[in-house]
Amino acid sequence: MLTRFRQLRDRLGSSDGTVDAWLGQAPWSELVLPERLAATPSMIVPDERALLYALARDHPFERGCIIDAGCFLGGSTLSFALGLRARADGRRVPLHTYDRFVLDEETPLAFPQWLEGLGEGDEFRQLFDRNVGDELALTDVHQGDVLQERWGGEPIDVLFIDLAKSWKVSDHVHRQWLPALTPDAGVLVQQDYVHERCPWLHVLMELLSDYLEFRAVVGGISTVFRCRRAIPASALPADLREQLSADEMIALFDRSAERFAGQDRGIVECARAVLLKDVDRTEEARRQVASTADRWGEAGQRMVPALAWVQAYVDGS
Repeated sequence: MLTRFRQLRDRLGSSDGTVDAWLGQAPWSELVLPERLAATPSMIVPDERALLYALARDHPFERGCIIDAGCFLGGSTLSFALGLRARADGRRVPLHTYDRFVLDEETPLAFPQWLEGLGEGDEFRQLFDRNVGDELALTDVHQGDVLQERWGGEPIDVLFIDLAKSWKVSDHVHRQWLPALTPDAGVLVQQDYVHERCPWLHVLMELLSDYLEFRAVVGGISTVFRCRRAIPASALPADLREQLSADEMIALFDRSAERFAGQDRGIVECARAVLLKDVDRTEEARRQVASTADRWGEAGQRMVPALAWVQAYVDGS
């Protein structure tokens, strides 16, 4: 694959053309996962693991590092680390992994087969270490509250975000990391984009559409963006919900939603109901839930739990 990168670079004459053309080919869709990676417990689906593995193995990495933000039991970390092991050029690319490694209320109920004997508030770093194994030598693990983390400005070539689970955390991590994305070649993966709980991601990515180009949906949940040009810190709101009006946020969200169809569109419309609830438009949020259920309720197996969660959220239960 690195040979293909060099051929593309020679033909197109820039890292811009190289990375963009590679993303357009979606090579991760044809990748067979290493057996160990396929067997590792992870919330991210095989297609997402293939994407991260391919990025670590094949990205030119002329300047920057990898950020793995929200690793849970190590599926994303191992994807990146094994990809780095497989690089044809043998290059040692810095890999930074972030997580609290403390269980919330829902996760032990959702994944009891992986978390036997553990409950809310328990630390699970030992499970991460076991799953990543020898590849721990390839990553700098940052354990703790990401709100206390400050990025020093080093260039970032690949940024995987799977911890922007609230308005506040999203504001912080994007202000820390997005200005460091390398222009032309930087790749951003938003893991919770096609998800019912994180509408702020749609609002922010559309706000930054002059800088970040939407390229793909992977695994029915993650989305891939390429950094077209440097993102100035001034373009990133310190508090997205305070600095934009409700109408502005809804308009940006709706622009993003137009990209999706089928079950993906249904899930995104569930997130629209969350946005409406969060900007104090509860009756509109209820109408959105009803409309989404009517239009997309049978679009796929994810719709039933998504609609149930969003209905409860909108109703305050």
